[in-house]
Amino acid sequence: MDDLHRRIDEATKRLDAWPDKDADLVPQLPTQGLCSLCYMAGRTPQPKHDLVILCPHPSALFIPYAWSNGRLRAGQRYMADKSTFVDLLRALAERYAGEHPETTGRWVRLHGAAPQLVEACEAAVTLLTGEAGNEEEVLAMLRDAIALAKEGPS
Repeated sequence: MDDLHRRIDEATKRLDAWPDKDADLVPQLPTQGLCSLCYMAGRTPQPKHDLVILCPHPSALFIPYAWSNGRLRAGQRYMADKSTFVDLLRALAERYAGEHPETTGRWVRLHGAAPQLVEACEAAVTLLTGEAGNEEEVLAMLRDAIALAKEGPS
């Protein structure tokens, strides 16, 4: 435990000693972004979102960042073990899903139906271009994929 604590302290000191780390992180982030849940809910302009950068290490160092005067600034740091990390991510997901449960549900259903939608669209293109296909089968595929996207699996 002492060795782990020492290594965490050393890593934190190296991070603290990194000059202009906030400015160095900015080029690593996308200049534009879009939240698919807010987009599907029709929220424009989109509200501020939390940014979570994940590390493969079993423990987690959380550093929340926020824009301030055109620069990304680091906030208070938090250290957590893997179970706390999983609980925190679950709580974040539940918080965001709880804000727009209908939109979240729609996104989950659409994502789950994606393979069937793609397959049905490919069959429809094949049929419409006259290459091959049975019209009744393609219509059934399209109807089933649309129903799955709208209502989820039955």
